[in-house]
Amino acid sequence: MINPQPIQPSPSPYKVGRELPKNLPATLTGRGKTRPWKAILLWVVLFIFAAGTSFGYAEYRSIRKTSIIGGEGNSNGLLHYDPNATTAGIDWSKFQKPGDGRFNVLVLGIGGTTDSGQAHDGTLLTDSIQVISMDTVNKKVSFTSVPRDLYYSIPGYGPSKINAVYAHAEGVNTGSGGQAARAAIGNVLGITISNFVRIDFTAAHEAIDQLGGVDITVPAALYDSSFPCDDQIHYCPFSISAGQQHMDGSTALKYMRTRHADNDFGRSGRQQVVISALKSKALSLGTLSNPVTLNGLIQTLSHHLITDLQPDEITQFLSVYKNISSANTTNSVLSTDVALGLLTNTTLAVTGYVEYPITGYTNYDSIHQWFAKNSPDPFIAKENASVSVAASSQATEKQTQSFVQKLKDYGFTVSQTTLPSTVSVPKSTTIYANNPDTKPVTAHYLTKVIGATVGSGSPVTQSADFEIVYVPAVSYTKNTPTP
Repeated sequence: MINPQPIQPSPSPYKVGRELPKNLPATLTGRGKTRPWKAILLWVVLFIFAAGTSFGYAEYRSIRKTSIIGGEGNSNGLLHYDPNATTAGIDWSKFQKPGDGRFNVLVLGIGGTTDSGQAHDGTLLTDSIQVISMDTVNKKVSFTSVPRDLYYSIPGYGPSKINAVYAHAEGVNTGSGGQAARAAIGNVLGITISNFVRIDFTAAHEAIDQLGGVDITVPAALYDSSFPCDDQIHYCPFSISAGQQHMDGSTALKYMRTRHADNDFGRSGRQQVVISALKSKALSLGTLSNPVTLNGLIQTLSHHLITDLQPDEITQFLSVYKNISSANTTNSVLSTDVALGLLTNTTLAVTGYVEYPITGYTNYDSIHQWFAKNSPDPFIAKENASVSVAASSQATEKQTQSFVQKLKDYGFTVSQTTLPSTVSVPKSTTIYANNPDTKPVTAHYLTKVIGATVGSGSPVTQSADFEIVYVPAVSYTKNTPTP
């Protein structure tokens, strides 16, 4: 807890809200020093700065991956995909839902220790959660921030916040945090996340200083009277003026971490801005070909990153990412913004302050559609199949529009038509196609989204690649469990 005077502070809404397991390692509880790690690989350093990651904790760990594209043997198949090639060599059984055609990496930022070696409170709680989603077909990338206070029920633990997933898994089984976090964030966003990077905020200023600082356009002046000092006891107010600012490492780190002047969502946006600035600075300086700068980065980050990316994946990620323009880069923040219409907030006895989906504590369907719309599966657009929807008489206009919008959000090209009276209404939503083999991606993904197989024929329009007869479920129960 931070307090300007050495007195007992009041509880903060930004705590995890529930005590973590008693057997957690010293690095999680903030006691003791972190253990020494293996030397960082060169390409890990390159990845950090090519991906724009602004803080680090570096250990290279190699893990076995699942093949996505036939013959590749690991998740880097998408990174090596040739946009000019056909999709004939792709094993579509590995693509379980729309979005699996993108290469998704989870970037977790933890507090770590301060410049003076003082452990931040909740050292392994992930205060920054970002997903880098790369479209290797059209050379596009999206950054999505997930709020650390999002309500999440951790398997084997219970109600908590999503920023505790990594910490809890590490406390139970050291080395399992990355996999647990990938699964949790993937569940929230409705995607498969193949890899993760865990980085430490405290290395940020050293790495940025190695690059000579970064240039940031500050949209509005900030003043945080409650920014914590390194001693984690007192406040050290932080302020910065609006306009173009050249920031050294210490200033950039504070800019990324301050939240009292606005909120956590504002902080997430600032982190994305610094990520972009770091990429530009690193590439403009020729970091990748400058051995002096590169060696300095290796020394700085050698104890501040953990990742499960393979060396060839890092190399290819760098090759693809460095050529993606800012025009093809999008930033999104999952927040309680009323206009966004996805999250609300409350205070619970077990967890304290939390944000949760408006549709229910564990109902992430609307978030899935939001992410899919912001980061569409490139293979759906590449096929450009036509999909026609005809609603049965049991469907209301609102239900039909919701169903059609869902398909559009996932990237399908959808039109709506009337169901002819000569067509027998099936018992449930049914998909038809005369020749689904000509559009295998769309056929595969439609079955996953709708939960129905593709039947033969074209009973409705005789013109669309796929025809869907929409029959709503008998009943719908809103998912609002009591935590």
